[in-house]
Amino acid sequence: MSHDGSTGTGLLSNHRASQPHDHRDLRPFCCRCPQPCLSAWPLTGQGYRHEGDLGIPGRDAFQAPSAAPEHHLYGVVAGSKPYLDHILLRDYLRQRPDEVRRYSALKVALAQRFHADGEGRQEYSTAKGALVEELVAKSYAARAAGEP
Repeated sequence: MSHDGSTGTGLLSNHRASQPHDHRDLRPFCCRCPQPCLSAWPLTGQGYRHEGDLGIPGRDAFQAPSAAPEHHLYGVVAGSKPYLDHILLRDYLRQRPDEVRRYSALKVALAQRFHADGEGRQEYSTAKGALVEELVAKSYAARAAGEP
């Protein structure tokens, strides 16, 4: 298990939107799914509610327990496209503090506007979507060019 993705850089500011995002090398199956499914992971026994992929196949979202600090928790299967997106973005940001500052500033502003509940999570994700897509594209381009 590892904490990967943009918040795994160790460089983003510490606010609720950049707290635990778990991206785990998991391969559990549940009775409903023909492929690996994170709903079978013990997080649900710790009070997390499995929310499905929220439109991103290969990435599962979990709603935090009400007693926990607000945060978004995601799980991805190692080797999947969402996993690679997270790893490349993390590595890209680790080498570019200017991009970290830009992304962090947006995340802080959005965290102040939106709650971590289901509706707020969707609004938060939509609002940061364009920048995330830009940074992910840059991370793939950097990889193709042999850059870190």
